[in-house]
Amino acid sequence: MERTKLHMYYLGKNPPLPPVEDQEKVIKELFADMVGVGALTLPSPYKAEDFEFKMKSNGTYNRRVVLSLKAMPELSKDSTGAPYYPSHTTNMTHSYVDYFMKQVVRDLAILFTGAATKTVQPPF
Repeated sequence: MERTKLHMYYLGKNPPLPPVEDQEKVIKELFADMVGVGALTLPSPYKAEDFEFKMKSNGTYNRRVVLSLKAMPELSKDSTGAPYYPSHTTNMTHSYVDYFMKQVVRDLAILFTGAATKTVQPPF
């Protein structure tokens, strides 16, 4: 895994400038893997697929991610502290990946705090 390129692993291709949709897919799949292997435990009844990740441009190399709960799209967290800038040269074990995912965990905690103040219906 150390030498595996992030985009190659999740997209099966490694373009220098992947479209936004591909970048969102990488984030979504990386998040699902974190949940799937137990590196991140979501509170019941949530599953990885209950969340959405959308890219928001801040310029060429500094893109932010907006994290939201699909059942409550008005409840979202703009990850200003979590720029997404892995490129086609970024390995799975690169510090960018580690830092980004730690910020996603932090933003999830903020999102759940907001959800706790509202009536959240289970996503089924």
